[in-house]
Amino acid sequence: MLAALRVRMEPHVERWLLRRNPPAETVRLDHRRIFIFPTRAGLVYLALVLLLLVTAINYQNNAIYLLAFLLVGQLVVAMFLTYANLAGLRLRRGSCVPAFAGDRVAFRLHLQREAGRRHYAIAAGWPGQGVARSSLDGQSEAVVELYHDAPRRGLLRPGRVRVETVYPLGLFRAWSWQDLQLACWVYPRPRMVRPLPVAARALGAGRCSDQQRDEFSNIRPWRPSDPPRQVLWKAFAKQQPLMTMQFEEAQQQELWIDEVLVPASNPEDRLSALCYAVLQLSAQSTPFGLRLGGREIAPSQGLEHRRRLLEQLARHGFSGTPA
Repeated sequence: MLAALRVRMEPHVERWLLRRNPPAETVRLDHRRIFIFPTRAGLVYLALVLLLLVTAINYQNNAIYLLAFLLVGQLVVAMFLTYANLAGLRLRRGSCVPAFAGDRVAFRLHLQREAGRRHYAIAAGWPGQGVARSSLDGQSEAVVELYHDAPRRGLLRPGRVRVETVYPLGLFRAWSWQDLQLACWVYPRPRMVRPLPVAARALGAGRCSDQQRDEFSNIRPWRPSDPPRQVLWKAFAKQQPLMTMQFEEAQQQELWIDEVLVPASNPEDRLSALCYAVLQLSAQSTPFGLRLGGREIAPSQGLEHRRRLLEQLARHGFSGTPA
């Protein structure tokens, strides 16, 4: 019953939050964005105060009146301190650390305080995903990492992040739901395939670089046009005929990871196999390119090239980019 009611109320609550707290990359928490309510301990505390008041009224006991009013005053002070611990805090969206499907994505959240303010025991996160805790006392800014499950490939939008505190007495909980437009691409989960879906395209013979030497093929009699570096001078010093070493120029090749070479029929399986090939060739520091969905990414190497290819695999079939 309660679960069904909650499902029916969620769209209405989201629309209300959207009007009250629109999405933004940076947010300052104030009275319009902060909600406060007693915790379980606070409700027990309040029940105890009511019990003392009833007892004092029943027995007309001034000592019990005094104790009850002192506890009420402490409760009110705790409410204002809990609210003040969250008020004035600035939230700013940070970067994200992409992950593979089935792992957890890390989002960075920047907490900033205003001059003269202190914030203690601030918790941030999503329900069921764990929370990160931080305090702003001596430093003006703190960076916390929030983790969210990434069950599938594509663009992960975790939604509104919850920031809360129960400081100092734990009798009240002040919280805020803020949409910082957090989003991150989730890469396909690698799936091992043999052989790798890689095709090589010859570029033809050409002048080899310092890293790539010509291959030795044969020895033939010397000709006047032969370069001196190819002459077998040691053999000539031993009174043998002049001979020349003959080389074949190495054939330069381009490596391409190609979607059509993956035998899997399921699109996600194909992307997982391509992801595995990208990781394997990146580990070998070999220049390679990617052919996917009629689009080509030119051969290159390095961490930035690896990130670009993995992001292309994550984007395949989706539209839109992180905000």
